[in-house]
Amino acid sequence: MELFSWNPWALVAAIALGLLLISIVGDHRRRKRRDFNRPGFMPWPFITVMSGIVFLFGTALAIKLG
Repeated sequence: MELFSWNPWALVAAIALGLLLISIVGDHRRRKRRDFNRPGFMPWPFITVMSGIVFLFGTALAIKLG
């Protein structure tokens, strides 16, 4: 008897949520930088959108298949 039955889609959704929160903070820091000539190299808006999509689909699949 297993105590917990782990759903792999819930793990995918949790990792995507963590990445989503990190990318939101990174994008906020990039927009509020002091030196506008040094924008950085991370595409924070793209990472935010993609991790949000993965989070939504992962959550939907975890609920549907879970």
